[in-house]
Amino acid sequence: MQNHFYDNFEFFRGFSDADASIYGSASLKKTPNGLLSFSSSWFYEVEQASYNENNCRVIQELINPEVQFLRRTRSANTQTENKYLCYRVNLAGTGKRIMSIYNQTPPGSPDRLKQYLVARVVLQEITRGKQRTAVDLACILSLLDWISTKTTSNLSEIRQKLSLGSEIISKGNEQAAVYIDRIQREVSNFEVDLKNNVKLTDDYLRGFHSGDGGLTITYQVTNDRLRFVPTWTLTNTSEALLIACRNTLKVGTVKRLSLTKPCYQFVVSGRKDFENKVIVLFKDFQLPSNYKQRQWNQVYVAWQILKEKKHLISQQDWNAFIDLTYDIAETSKRKYKKEFYYQLWSKTNSKYS
Repeated sequence: MQNHFYDNFEFFRGFSDADASIYGSASLKKTPNGLLSFSSSWFYEVEQASYNENNCRVIQELINPEVQFLRRTRSANTQTENKYLCYRVNLAGTGKRIMSIYNQTPPGSPDRLKQYLVARVVLQEITRGKQRTAVDLACILSLLDWISTKTTSNLSEIRQKLSLGSEIISKGNEQAAVYIDRIQREVSNFEVDLKNNVKLTDDYLRGFHSGDGGLTITYQVTNDRLRFVPTWTLTNTSEALLIACRNTLKVGTVKRLSLTKPCYQFVVSGRKDFENKVIVLFKDFQLPSNYKQRQWNQVYVAWQILKEKKHLISQQDWNAFIDLTYDIAETSKRKYKKEFYYQLWSKTNSKYS
Protein backbone atom coordinates (compact mmCIF):
# COMPACT_ATOMS: atom_id res chain seq x y z
CA MET A 1 0.00 0.00 0.00
CA GLN A 2 1.38 3.40 -1.02
CA ASN A 3 2.10 6.03 1.62
CA HIS A 4 4.76 8.12 -0.11
CA PHE A 5 3.10 11.44 0.73
CA TYR A 6 6.06 12.52 2.90
CA ASP A 7 8.05 13.34 -0.24
CA ASN A 8 5.15 13.87 -2.60
CA PHE A 9 4.84 17.40 -3.95
CA GLU A 10 1.64 16.62 -5.87
CA PHE A 11 -0.05 15.38 -2.69
CA PHE A 12 1.16 18.60 -1.00
CA ARG A 13 -0.27 20.77 -3.80
CA GLY A 14 -3.66 19.02 -3.71
CA PHE A 15 -3.92 19.18 0.06
CA SER A 16 -2.77 22.82 0.18
CA ASP A 17 -5.24 23.87 -2.52
CA ALA A 18 -8.00 22.37 -0.40
CA ASP A 19 -7.05 23.33 3.12
CA ALA A 20 -4.13 25.78 3.39
CA SER A 21 -3.85 29.54 3.10
CA ILE A 22 -1.15 32.05 2.24
CA TYR A 23 -1.47 35.46 3.84
CA GLY A 24 0.54 38.50 4.80
CA SER A 25 0.92 40.75 7.79
CA ALA A 26 2.58 44.07 8.51
CA SER A 27 4.09 45.45 11.69
CA LEU A 28 6.10 48.34 13.09
CA LYS A 29 8.90 48.14 15.63
CA LYS A 30 11.01 50.81 17.27
CA THR A 31 14.70 50.64 16.57
CA PRO A 32 17.25 51.38 19.36
CA ASN A 33 17.53 54.96 18.12
CA GLY A 34 13.78 55.46 18.37
CA LEU A 35 12.89 55.22 14.68
CA LEU A 36 10.06 53.06 13.37
CA SER A 37 11.01 49.99 11.36
CA PHE A 38 8.42 48.49 8.97
CA SER A 39 8.28 44.79 8.21
CA SER A 40 5.89 42.59 6.28
CA SER A 41 5.79 38.83 6.57
CA TRP A 42 4.11 36.17 4.46
CA PHE A 43 2.93 32.89 5.89
CA TYR A 44 1.73 29.49 4.77
CA GLU A 45 -0.72 28.00 7.25
CA VAL A 46 -2.59 24.72 7.64
CA GLU A 47 -5.13 24.23 10.38
CA GLN A 48 -6.65 20.84 11.08
CA ALA A 49 -8.95 19.37 13.69
CA SER A 50 -7.00 17.29 16.18
CA TYR A 51 -8.31 14.02 14.71
CA ASN A 52 -6.58 14.96 11.43
CA GLU A 53 -3.22 15.56 13.12
CA ASN A 54 -1.34 13.36 10.65
CA ASN A 55 -2.25 15.74 7.82
CA CYS A 56 -0.24 18.44 9.60
CA ARG A 57 2.60 15.99 10.18
CA VAL A 58 2.81 15.27 6.45
CA ILE A 59 3.21 18.98 5.68
CA GLN A 60 5.65 19.38 8.58
CA GLU A 61 7.87 16.55 7.29
CA LEU A 62 7.83 17.86 3.74
CA ILE A 63 8.41 21.55 4.46
CA ASN A 64 10.34 21.90 7.72
CA PRO A 65 10.33 19.25 10.48
CA GLU A 66 11.87 21.71 12.94
CA VAL A 67 8.78 23.93 13.02
CA GLN A 68 6.33 22.70 15.65
CA PHE A 69 2.54 22.77 15.65
CA LEU A 70 0.51 25.41 17.39
CA ARG A 71 -2.34 23.90 19.38
CA ARG A 72 -5.60 25.81 19.60
CA THR A 73 -8.90 25.28 21.35
CA ARG A 74 -12.16 26.85 20.25
CA SER A 75 -15.45 26.71 22.09
CA ALA A 76 -18.30 25.78 19.79
CA ASN A 77 -20.68 26.42 22.67
CA THR A 78 -20.55 26.41 26.45
CA GLN A 79 -20.39 22.61 26.63
CA THR A 80 -18.02 21.54 23.85
CA GLU A 81 -14.53 22.51 22.83
CA ASN A 82 -12.94 21.79 19.47
CA LYS A 83 -9.20 21.23 19.40
CA TYR A 84 -7.10 22.19 16.40
CA LEU A 85 -3.52 21.96 15.26
CA CYS A 86 -1.93 24.70 13.20
CA TYR A 87 1.25 24.45 11.17
CA ARG A 88 2.51 27.89 10.13
CA VAL A 89 5.78 28.85 8.45
CA ASN A 90 7.26 32.10 7.16
CA LEU A 91 7.66 31.94 3.37
CA ALA A 92 10.89 33.94 3.55
CA GLY A 93 12.37 31.81 6.32
CA THR A 94 11.23 28.53 7.83
CA GLY A 95 8.88 27.87 4.93
CA LYS A 96 11.02 29.00 1.99
CA ARG A 97 10.79 25.49 0.52
CA ILE A 98 7.14 26.21 -0.26
CA MET A 99 8.12 29.09 -2.52
CA SER A 100 10.63 26.81 -4.26
CA ILE A 101 7.89 24.23 -4.88
CA TYR A 102 5.41 26.80 -6.14
CA ASN A 103 8.01 28.60 -8.27
CA GLN A 104 8.40 25.31 -10.19
CA THR A 105 4.75 24.18 -10.13
CA PRO A 106 2.27 26.87 -9.04
CA PRO A 107 -0.85 26.07 -6.99
CA GLY A 108 -3.76 24.41 -8.80
CA SER A 109 -6.42 26.45 -7.03
CA PRO A 110 -7.21 29.96 -8.34
CA ASP A 111 -7.54 31.22 -4.75
CA ARG A 112 -4.21 29.74 -3.69
CA LEU A 113 -2.56 30.90 -6.92
CA LYS A 114 -3.69 34.47 -6.27
CA GLN A 115 -2.29 34.35 -2.73
CA TYR A 116 1.01 32.88 -3.92
CA LEU A 117 1.42 35.45 -6.70
CA VAL A 118 0.97 38.37 -4.30
CA ALA A 119 3.47 36.85 -1.86
CA ARG A 120 5.91 36.34 -4.75
CA VAL A 121 5.56 39.94 -5.90
CA VAL A 122 6.34 41.24 -2.43
CA LEU A 123 9.13 38.79 -1.60
CA GLN A 124 10.81 38.46 -4.98
CA GLU A 125 10.12 41.73 -6.79
CA ILE A 126 9.46 44.60 -4.37
CA THR A 127 11.81 43.72 -1.52
CA ARG A 128 14.56 41.55 -2.97
CA GLY A 129 18.03 43.05 -3.27
CA LYS A 130 17.12 46.69 -2.81
CA GLN A 131 16.29 49.33 -0.23
CA ARG A 132 12.53 49.77 -0.04
CA THR A 133 11.18 53.25 -0.66
CA ALA A 134 8.16 54.86 0.99
CA VAL A 135 6.21 54.13 -2.19
CA ASP A 136 7.19 50.46 -1.91
CA LEU A 137 5.83 50.38 1.64
CA ALA A 138 2.58 52.01 0.52
CA CYS A 139 2.37 49.48 -2.33
CA ILE A 140 2.83 46.53 0.07
CA LEU A 141 0.12 47.88 2.37
CA SER A 142 -2.21 48.24 -0.61
CA LEU A 143 -1.53 44.65 -1.67
CA LEU A 144 -2.21 43.49 1.89
CA ASP A 145 -5.52 45.36 1.80
CA TRP A 146 -6.41 43.52 -1.39
CA ILE A 147 -5.35 39.98 -0.59
CA SER A 148 -5.12 39.29 3.10
CA THR A 149 -8.34 38.32 4.82
CA LYS A 150 -6.48 36.77 7.77
CA THR A 151 -4.08 39.57 8.68
CA THR A 152 -4.57 41.15 12.07
CA SER A 153 -2.55 44.21 11.11
CA ASN A 154 -4.21 47.58 11.43
CA LEU A 155 -3.05 48.86 8.06
CA SER A 156 -4.58 52.34 8.39
CA GLU A 157 -2.82 52.85 11.70
CA ILE A 158 0.49 51.72 10.18
CA ARG A 159 0.08 54.22 7.34
CA GLN A 160 -0.49 57.00 9.85
CA LYS A 161 2.48 56.06 12.04
CA LEU A 162 4.75 55.89 9.00
CA SER A 163 3.53 59.41 8.08
CA LEU A 164 2.81 58.31 4.52
CA GLY A 165 1.31 61.35 2.87
CA SER A 166 -1.53 61.25 0.39
CA GLU A 167 0.88 61.56 -2.56
CA ILE A 168 2.99 58.60 -1.41
CA ILE A 169 -0.13 56.52 -0.71
CA SER A 170 -1.51 57.39 -4.15
CA LYS A 171 1.72 56.35 -5.88
CA GLY A 172 1.83 53.17 -3.82
CA ASN A 173 -1.73 52.37 -4.83
CA GLU A 174 -0.86 52.97 -8.49
CA GLN A 175 2.12 50.64 -8.23
CA ALA A 176 -0.03 48.01 -6.51
CA ALA A 177 -2.73 48.39 -9.18
CA VAL A 178 -0.20 47.35 -11.84
CA TYR A 179 0.64 44.20 -9.89
CA ILE A 180 -3.03 43.47 -9.14
CA ASP A 181 -3.99 43.80 -12.79
CA ARG A 182 -1.20 41.43 -13.80
CA ILE A 183 -2.17 38.90 -11.13
CA GLN A 184 -5.87 39.06 -11.96
CA ARG A 185 -5.15 38.43 -15.65
CA GLU A 186 -2.89 35.49 -14.79
CA VAL A 187 -5.48 33.96 -12.45
CA SER A 188 -8.28 34.54 -14.98
CA ASN A 189 -6.30 32.85 -17.77
CA PHE A 190 -5.48 30.00 -15.41
CA GLU A 191 -9.16 29.48 -14.59
CA VAL A 192 -9.99 29.15 -18.29
CA ASP A 193 -7.16 26.67 -18.71
CA LEU A 194 -8.27 24.80 -15.61
CA LYS A 195 -11.76 24.28 -17.02
CA ASN A 196 -10.57 23.13 -20.43
CA ASN A 197 -7.05 21.72 -20.47
CA VAL A 198 -5.71 20.78 -17.04
CA LYS A 199 -5.52 17.12 -16.06
CA LEU A 200 -4.87 16.49 -12.38
CA THR A 201 -2.69 13.66 -11.09
CA ASP A 202 -3.93 10.87 -8.83
CA ASP A 203 -1.70 12.10 -6.02
CA TYR A 204 -3.10 15.62 -6.37
CA LEU A 205 -6.65 14.26 -6.06
CA ARG A 206 -5.69 12.19 -3.01
CA GLY A 207 -4.16 15.25 -1.38
CA PHE A 208 -7.23 17.32 -2.20
CA HIS A 209 -9.45 14.64 -0.69
CA SER A 210 -7.31 14.62 2.47
CA GLY A 211 -8.16 18.29 2.86
CA ASP A 212 -11.73 18.78 1.61
CA GLY A 213 -13.02 15.37 0.55
CA GLY A 214 -15.72 13.16 1.98
CA LEU A 215 -16.92 9.60 1.50
CA THR A 216 -20.31 8.24 2.47
CA ILE A 217 -23.12 5.88 1.58
CA THR A 218 -26.06 8.05 0.55
CA TYR A 219 -29.54 6.85 1.54
CA GLN A 220 -32.18 7.46 -1.14
CA VAL A 221 -35.79 6.70 -0.18
CA THR A 222 -38.32 6.40 -3.01
CA ASN A 223 -41.80 4.92 -2.59
CA ASP A 224 -40.84 3.28 0.70
CA ARG A 225 -37.84 1.64 -0.90
CA LEU A 226 -34.29 2.42 0.21
CA ARG A 227 -31.39 2.61 -2.19
CA PHE A 228 -27.78 2.81 -0.98
CA VAL A 229 -25.45 4.90 -3.14
CA PRO A 230 -21.66 5.07 -2.59
CA THR A 231 -20.70 8.74 -2.86
CA TRP A 232 -17.47 10.74 -3.00
CA THR A 233 -17.43 14.54 -2.70
CA LEU A 234 -14.83 17.28 -3.01
CA THR A 235 -15.76 20.78 -1.83
CA ASN A 236 -14.08 24.07 -2.75
CA THR A 237 -14.66 27.75 -3.44
CA SER A 238 -13.41 27.30 -7.02
CA GLU A 239 -15.86 25.91 -9.56
CA ALA A 240 -13.06 25.78 -12.15
CA LEU A 241 -10.92 23.50 -9.98
CA LEU A 242 -13.80 21.07 -9.43
CA ILE A 243 -14.56 21.09 -13.16
CA ALA A 244 -10.92 20.07 -13.67
CA CYS A 245 -11.53 17.18 -11.24
CA ARG A 246 -14.57 16.14 -13.27
CA ASN A 247 -12.72 16.44 -16.56
CA THR A 248 -9.79 14.43 -15.22
CA LEU A 249 -11.94 11.53 -14.03
CA LYS A 250 -14.57 11.86 -16.79
CA VAL A 251 -17.36 11.19 -14.29
CA GLY A 252 -19.36 13.13 -11.73
CA THR A 253 -21.13 16.45 -11.50
CA VAL A 254 -20.28 19.90 -10.12
CA LYS A 255 -22.97 21.80 -8.25
CA ARG A 256 -23.20 25.05 -6.33
CA LEU A 257 -23.94 24.66 -2.62
CA SER A 258 -24.64 28.28 -1.71
CA LEU A 259 -26.31 31.18 -3.46
CA THR A 260 -24.71 33.76 -1.18
CA LYS A 261 -21.05 32.71 -1.30
CA PRO A 262 -18.76 30.79 -3.65
CA CYS A 263 -19.00 27.18 -2.52
CA TYR A 264 -19.12 24.26 -4.95
CA GLN A 265 -19.07 20.49 -4.74
CA PHE A 266 -17.86 17.77 -7.08
CA VAL A 267 -19.87 14.57 -6.63
CA VAL A 268 -19.21 11.05 -7.87
CA SER A 269 -22.04 8.68 -7.03
CA GLY A 270 -23.42 5.39 -8.26
CA ARG A 271 -21.82 1.98 -7.99
CA LYS A 272 -20.30 1.82 -11.48
CA ASP A 273 -18.51 5.20 -11.37
CA PHE A 274 -17.54 4.63 -7.75
CA GLU A 275 -15.96 1.28 -8.59
CA ASN A 276 -14.19 2.42 -11.75
CA LYS A 277 -12.84 5.71 -10.40
CA VAL A 278 -12.95 6.08 -6.62
CA ILE A 279 -12.03 2.52 -5.68
CA VAL A 280 -9.13 2.61 -8.12
CA LEU A 281 -7.93 5.94 -6.70
CA PHE A 282 -7.86 4.93 -3.03
CA LYS A 283 -7.73 1.15 -2.78
CA ASP A 284 -3.93 0.86 -2.61
CA PHE A 285 -3.21 4.22 -0.97
CA GLN A 286 -2.82 4.82 2.76
CA LEU A 287 -4.32 8.21 3.65
CA PRO A 288 -2.31 10.11 6.29
CA SER A 289 -5.35 11.10 8.36
CA ASN A 290 -6.53 8.26 10.60
CA TYR A 291 -10.02 9.74 10.42
CA LYS A 292 -10.06 9.82 6.61
CA GLN A 293 -8.54 6.33 6.37
CA ARG A 294 -11.10 4.92 8.80
CA GLN A 295 -13.88 6.53 6.76
CA TRP A 296 -12.47 5.01 3.58
CA ASN A 297 -12.21 1.58 5.19
CA GLN A 298 -15.88 1.71 6.24
CA VAL A 299 -17.08 2.83 2.82
CA TYR A 300 -14.93 0.22 1.07
CA VAL A 301 -16.40 -2.59 3.20
CA ALA A 302 -19.89 -1.21 2.54
CA TRP A 303 -19.23 -1.09 -1.20
CA GLN A 304 -18.15 -4.74 -1.19
CA ILE A 305 -21.35 -5.73 0.63
CA LEU A 306 -23.45 -3.78 -1.87
CA LYS A 307 -21.62 -5.32 -4.81
CA GLU A 308 -22.35 -8.84 -3.57
CA LYS A 309 -25.86 -7.86 -2.36
CA LYS A 310 -25.19 -9.38 1.04
CA HIS A 311 -27.28 -6.68 2.71
CA LEU A 312 -30.40 -8.21 1.13
CA ILE A 313 -30.01 -11.74 2.46
CA SER A 314 -32.00 -11.18 5.63
CA GLN A 315 -33.42 -8.54 7.92
CA GLN A 316 -30.42 -9.08 10.18
CA ASP A 317 -27.98 -8.41 7.32
CA TRP A 318 -29.97 -5.34 6.30
CA ASN A 319 -29.88 -3.92 9.83
CA ALA A 320 -26.15 -4.66 10.14
CA PHE A 321 -25.47 -2.75 6.93
CA ILE A 322 -27.39 0.26 8.22
CA ASP A 323 -25.47 0.06 11.50
CA LEU A 324 -22.21 0.07 9.51
CA THR A 325 -23.05 3.04 7.29
CA TYR A 326 -25.50 5.19 9.25
CA ASP A 327 -22.87 7.42 10.88
CA ILE A 328 -20.63 7.82 7.81
CA ALA A 329 -21.64 11.38 7.05
CA GLU A 330 -19.28 14.36 7.23
CA THR A 331 -21.50 17.39 7.37
CA SER A 332 -25.02 16.32 8.21
CA LYS A 333 -27.02 13.65 9.95
CA ARG A 334 -29.42 11.26 8.29
CA LYS A 335 -32.93 12.48 7.71
CA TYR A 336 -34.50 9.68 9.76
CA LYS A 337 -33.52 7.51 12.70
CA LYS A 338 -32.14 4.03 12.14
CA GLU A 339 -35.44 2.35 13.02
CA PHE A 340 -37.12 4.00 10.04
CA TYR A 341 -34.55 2.54 7.66
CA TYR A 342 -34.66 -0.89 9.35
CA GLN A 343 -38.34 -1.32 8.54
CA LEU A 344 -37.81 -0.59 4.83
CA TRP A 345 -36.13 -3.95 4.26
CA SER A 346 -39.40 -5.77 3.62
CA LYS A 347 -40.36 -3.16 1.00
CA THR A 348 -37.02 -3.05 -0.79
CA ASN A 349 -35.86 -5.55 -3.41
CA SER A 350 -32.55 -5.94 -5.20
CA LYS A 351 -33.68 -3.77 -8.10
CA TYR A 352 -33.53 -0.73 -5.84
CA SER A 353 -30.46 -1.68 -3.78
